[in-house]
Amino acid sequence: MHVELLRDVPACIRDTLDRARAIAGVPTTGFNVVRFGKSGGDVSLLWYPRFFDEAFPVLERSWSIDLSACRVHEKSFLGRPNPPILHRKETLLPDDHGRRPEYEALTLQLESFGVFRNARTIGTRLAWDQRLREHGVEVLGHAIVSSPAAVAMVAHPIASEVQRHRTAIHRTRLSSPMQVLSDHGYLELDRTVLDYGCGRGDDVRLLRERGVRVTGWDPHFAPAEPLGDADVVNLGFVVNGECQSSCRFLLNPYESARASAPAMVS
Repeated sequence: MHVELLRDVPACIRDTLDRARAIAGVPTTGFNVVRFGKSGGDVSLLWYPRFFDEAFPVLERSWSIDLSACRVHEKSFLGRPNPPILHRKETLLPDDHGRRPEYEALTLQLESFGVFRNARTIGTRLAWDQRLREHGVEVLGHAIVSSPAAVAMVAHPIASEVQRHRTAIHRTRLSSPMQVLSDHGYLELDRTVLDYGCGRGDDVRLLRERGVRVTGWDPHFAPAEPLGDADVVNLGFVVNGECQSSCRFLLNPYESARASAPAMVS
């Protein structure tokens, strides 16, 4: 929990923290996140100097305190090229914290892109930066400034004719929007699916292999495919691309939950 949440916890928890802090000799201003061990016998004091400024704060210093043995293990990550970072920091704050909705909106949008899958491998800065690059996502402040569609549009800015088909990629697994739909149960076998802007059709092929009744249409790769009603229509990366101008775009983090929705369900 962030230290601002300490006001809401029982006195016994604050007493445990005070004991750990005294053993480690850490002043009250020397840390801003506290982690309590499940057994209650150990406490970690963590210092993220830019907790509120960085979307994924870097850990600069930590103290791990064994209360029963009165032992302290101190680490400094200052200057290290690959320090630990913090995700989902909104969960450490009080429910009524003024910036919690802003942080939650960013987390929700990144989840829609599938960035947090296999979260055990993204706990350090280099691994996290690599994950963002793999998904074509860039974060500035607490907002996404690039998405797979945005990257394509920056590479091929709008002119007299935009050759969007050149951004289509080959896939060996479902795209992020389709995977989100699948994870949330929208791609049941009793539903019909239309992949509008299907590109090279890999999502269509993979879903058909699962027995899903899916069709795909694309102005370049599948213009002759019939368009009709469907229970689920995927517009992933299509709406994003059409809404952009030739300049880089910025999604309002408070609108991100709606703006990044990968599908429309009738």
